[in-house]
Amino acid sequence: MAPRKLSVLKSLLTNVWLVVCVLASGSCLVLALQLLLRAPPLDTSVLKIRLALGVPASFGALAGLYGAVVTVVLAFKNARLRRLRGSVRELQRRADELESLHLAQRARLDELSTLREVATIVNQESDFGIIAEKVLDLIHGLLEPLEVTIFLCEEDKPKMKAFAQHVGGKVVTGRKILTRSIPDFTLSDFESHSIICRVHGQELHAIVPLKVADEVHGVLLLIFSTDARPADVQVAEFNQTRRRVLLQVSHHISLAVKTKHLHTRAVVDGLTRLYSRSHFSAQLQASVELALRTRDTFSLILIDIDHFKKVNDTHGHATGDVILTRVAKRIQSSLRKYDTAYRYGGEELAALLPRTRMKQAATTAERLRSAIEEQKFRGADGKLVRVTVSLGVAQFEPTDDADSLFNRADRRLYRAKELGRNRVVPAAA
Repeated sequence: MAPRKLSVLKSLLTNVWLVVCVLASGSCLVLALQLLLRAPPLDTSVLKIRLALGVPASFGALAGLYGAVVTVVLAFKNARLRRLRGSVRELQRRADELESLHLAQRARLDELSTLREVATIVNQESDFGIIAEKVLDLIHGLLEPLEVTIFLCEEDKPKMKAFAQHVGGKVVTGRKILTRSIPDFTLSDFESHSIICRVHGQELHAIVPLKVADEVHGVLLLIFSTDARPADVQVAEFNQTRRRVLLQVSHHISLAVKTKHLHTRAVVDGLTRLYSRSHFSAQLQASVELALRTRDTFSLILIDIDHFKKVNDTHGHATGDVILTRVAKRIQSSLRKYDTAYRYGGEELAALLPRTRMKQAATTAERLRSAIEEQKFRGADGKLVRVTVSLGVAQFEPTDDADSLFNRADRRLYRAKELGRNRVVPAAA
């Protein structure tokens, strides 16, 4: 029975009981008065009978009166108890509301704090790899998805490539990223949706576009676990609790991606995807200044593809471009993540190795030479082509400037060619 109906029933029974007590008390009192007051004082037998009946009637009147009084007192106490219970329920309701408001405000403060940190990271960091790593950590800490991955549009290609991923409690890049495809969608879907959220099996996928001025540069994919509730209910809950903060975070990431694209176009060679000559000159000068200030050292490797003109003349310039691109990619994959590779001439490449002395730099150069010698490159015409490279290595000395260091490495590269090519010259030979 509902609490309200039960309360009404109790009140009705109390009133009925009070009426019964009052009527019983009144009836017994009237009967007692009649029996006791009208008894003939000299008629002993009649008096005894009337006393025998009147005294119990008097007690009945008192009992009825007591029942009525007790009923009234209990009714007042029950009414007071109900008011107290009502007050307690109201206080509990208000406490629940305040707790809910507190949790909502705490969640909003967490969101604002995360957004502030994201904005700070995007504004202060210039390396998009560092930005991605820190932002993915913040997103994971705030929303706790199973996985969160940044996909970026590839230059002049219709598909996207995973750039960084937070999974298993850490951020991974490159080949360590899980081989998971993006759920079916097209970029045109974002013309009418700012976020695509769908349930796929036991997972809820949220895809957020990374775009600036309606130009999509990539997407942010978040994967959450699901429960037994209907898919539309879970999607609605996601939109209510997570949609706003994700849109705001994606805006900051989009600005960083846009800046990365602009920076890439300015400093990256369009063919080989290595850094350009102008960026090489700037980074070489910066490395010299840093080494002079910190008294640390670094090394420079200059690389030249042997007989590259012959490759162009024999197989065509299209194959020459393919070979140059593949050699550059091979060099990039063979360097450490903090080493940088450049194209500073036609078939002339370079690598800067921070905090690296001559012996280690020579070992790296030999590894590059061997990796390229062992590789067969398929040209534009489908034919396999073998090429080799010559390398000159120089270590920065305190007396060096950018030109003297470059010239020393260049002389050693020239010497490698004089000695028959396909070799490394790390010191004067």
